[in-house]
Amino acid sequence: MDIETWKNNLRMTLDLETAKPAHEASIASKARALSKAVRLRYHDRRIRSHNLHEKGKIACYMSLEFLMGKSLRNHLHALGSDTKALVAELVEEIYQVSIEELYEFEPDAGLGNGGLGRLAACFMDASATTGVPLRGYGLRYEMGMFSQKFENGFQVEVGDDWLKDGDLWGQRVEEETVIVDFKDVFLKAVPYDYIVPGYQVDNVNRLRLWKAEAVNDFDFRKFNEFDYIGAVEDRELAANITRVLYPNDERREGKVLRFMQQYFFAQATIRDLMRQGGIEHRDLKTLKNIISIQLNDTHPVIGIPEAVRILTEELGFAFEDAIDAVESIFSYTNHTILQEAMEKWHRNILDEVCPDTMKVIERMDAHYVEHLRIRGYDNDRIERMRILRHDTVYMAHLGILASHTVNGVAELHSRILRDTELADFSDFDPNKFTNVTNGITPRRFFMLANPEMAKAVDRWIGNGWRKNFNEIEKLKALADDAEVLSEFAEIKKKNKRHLAERIRKEYGIVVDPDSIFDIQIKRIHEYKRQLMYAFYVHHLYARIKADPHAPFTPRTCIFGGKSATGYHRAKAIIKYINELARVVNADPDADGKLKVVFIEDYNVSWAEHLVAAADVSEQISTAGKEASGTGNMKFMMNGTVTLGTMDGANIEIFEEAGIDNNYVFGATVEELRAAEYDPHALYARDSLVKEAVDSLTGTYLDDGGSFKFLDLYRALMDNQWGRDDEYYILYDLRSYIETQDRIERDFSDKAAWNKKSFLNMAASAKFTADRTILEYAERIWHIEPKVL
Repeated sequence: MDIETWKNNLRMTLDLETAKPAHEASIASKARALSKAVRLRYHDRRIRSHNLHEKGKIACYMSLEFLMGKSLRNHLHALGSDTKALVAELVEEIYQVSIEELYEFEPDAGLGNGGLGRLAACFMDASATTGVPLRGYGLRYEMGMFSQKFENGFQVEVGDDWLKDGDLWGQRVEEETVIVDFKDVFLKAVPYDYIVPGYQVDNVNRLRLWKAEAVNDFDFRKFNEFDYIGAVEDRELAANITRVLYPNDERREGKVLRFMQQYFFAQATIRDLMRQGGIEHRDLKTLKNIISIQLNDTHPVIGIPEAVRILTEELGFAFEDAIDAVESIFSYTNHTILQEAMEKWHRNILDEVCPDTMKVIERMDAHYVEHLRIRGYDNDRIERMRILRHDTVYMAHLGILASHTVNGVAELHSRILRDTELADFSDFDPNKFTNVTNGITPRRFFMLANPEMAKAVDRWIGNGWRKNFNEIEKLKALADDAEVLSEFAEIKKKNKRHLAERIRKEYGIVVDPDSIFDIQIKRIHEYKRQLMYAFYVHHLYARIKADPHAPFTPRTCIFGGKSATGYHRAKAIIKYINELARVVNADPDADGKLKVVFIEDYNVSWAEHLVAAADVSEQISTAGKEASGTGNMKFMMNGTVTLGTMDGANIEIFEEAGIDNNYVFGATVEELRAAEYDPHALYARDSLVKEAVDSLTGTYLDDGGSFKFLDLYRALMDNQWGRDDEYYILYDLRSYIETQDRIERDFSDKAAWNKKSFLNMAASAKFTADRTILEYAERIWHIEPKVL
């Protein structure tokens, strides 16, 4: 597209968006206009990609989350640096606003929460870049998950109104609306399509998100009979289904709404795929030659029996043929070994929402029980493996039995699934289980998040790594080049200054760019052990108070992450951290030595700033509990050492970059299994443990009379609902603090520290999502990439 075409499109889209001249138009109007101009630039590529995909087999990625972040900078970046610079210049000329202002104005899309959704977004980016024909399917949440606010240190949830200025990138496709039938109501599933462009290729993949709407959103008869609420009840039901990601499910009403979300999503997607594939006219045995469906965790697993129901009840295929067909096209990714996260639904919820699908599940359960009996399994083992047991539907079991492939997302995680957590299933069909280690997109999380470093890498090794990230390994040969390491350190320091300034503007907290930037950013959960990091912060503060004049290496401790709305213990951890921040940041004794920052409403945009500026990446989950992690990869790619346990993808990071260039602590999975652990005995003999536990019942940290700190104490020392210190926080605490002490000593040797950090960046090739998506395409989906 030449300069005149860009000018014409920019003027045209602004004219269509507003009747005002550019100097009077709102920034929202300018953002909408620019997004339309960018979509126009991709229009021809999108059509050509669609036509190419229609000629062969495609993959479908079903995920309840796609944590996309902002799109404008990413979409311009994919067009290349020359086009990106040209558009920036023309926007300033024609729209009379800087491109940076528009980047800042765009909201983060409220379509996900944590690693699950960010992984899905990375996969969409990687598939377009590598030419893998992948279509994403999810839900278009009106109010996101929630926007996190802190009031007196407590998390408070408010709506994330990310669409208030319009949907910059979604295109409503009214003509491809499908009807979703629940037990008592029919709703429309209206698709909104989002472009996902590949980097410097012509491929454009599609993310389709469903919005729920009423078939009849206004019942005039009820309105005329003065039933004003009943007149719009279908409209409100539909709105609630796609209003919020993960509605609070503490009560049954919330559970029903969550399941309705999943069922709506699954049925809409299956119907859309069947329509596109002309399934009613096909031999089901050929279905695997045209489509492969990847289930991202258990949320979309209800799509399996729903596909069987549509094939049998609506299209007239035999049940056994339908089972064979779904087994040939579905594959399931397991993301956790935590039992509470392996979804289970009481059958009365399915009977209320989709009774016909519940009947299919009963038939499928009987079908697989018969297969297990034929294998000679005893009743106890069969009972453990059943889909339907004690009126409960086990979604993970359904996903495992009815998929052709089940994968974990890191070597350790996959081994635990195969050998322990899902051993019955892997014994039944060992060839079904495999590993595909997660990856991240280097476009967003290195090239865009750390542009100065990316330009430096171009100077050091050429720019071939931008298209083939394996070439980043060429950096290893420069690990002893003093000039390169000096430039690396200077760019890192500049990134730290930028982050420090952002923190000052947002929170009024002044942090020292020369201090250790020690960062933990992830969903708040007990197994991720933010509480252990907070105990370390408390330990540092206690050191300062014991001797304010003692030598001290300055440290900035940064947290970020949300708790689920109903997860009260995670909310207690947030309050504890914020109390530490309140006390530490106000104490003159700690000034210049220790600062604590909790990023409010942490999101993808914050992550881009944080990963580029970190000195230490906190990856401290209990060994065996974190499936993979992807934050660890983002930090590593930007030249950050990992402080971590032998858990998830940490192990592979240590293998790639070397244990000597990272910091490993804590018990391994095997050691924890063998441990005879009594937290009370440990409390009695270990002063560090006593110091940590006592902080929960002391006087200077105030939980506002909520008893939240008492709940944290009981979780560690007097747990009425499970084992004391279930996640071994106190068990690993001394090892953790001693390793942090080693980091403090090592940080003073700047040359050695810079080399460790640099070597992590140089060893990050394995952790690109390009490698991951090509493994899925080759080993699971059996699809050939096609680059336009």
